[in-house]
Amino acid sequence: IYYVSLTGVTGARKALANEVSSSIKSLRDVTSKPVCVGFGISKPSQAAALAKAADGVIVGSAIIDVLERNLGDREKMVREIERFAASLARAVHGVKNAGDGS
Repeated sequence: IYYVSLTGVTGARKALANEVSSSIKSLRDVTSKPVCVGFGISKPSQAAALAKAADGVIVGSAIIDVLERNLGDREKMVREIERFAASLARAVHGVKNAGDGS
């Protein structure tokens, strides 16, 4: 299930709504399907916080922002996207998921 973390237009946000984690937990009461959360996630700290409640974290616009900032230099673009993706992965790896019984 793709849980949209906020209403409005997609894009990176400085902060996410406080109730997202509790809403994901409520959603788990009515489904056993995996829940992935997206929309507005732009920082590794946000991804880590959401990974505590969700099965997956979807980051789109923040990666597009990195791409757009580096359009003039393809090698740098790839390097910066790799760096950003790695920072997201480090942030969420090892986070105990509240829905997995741990």
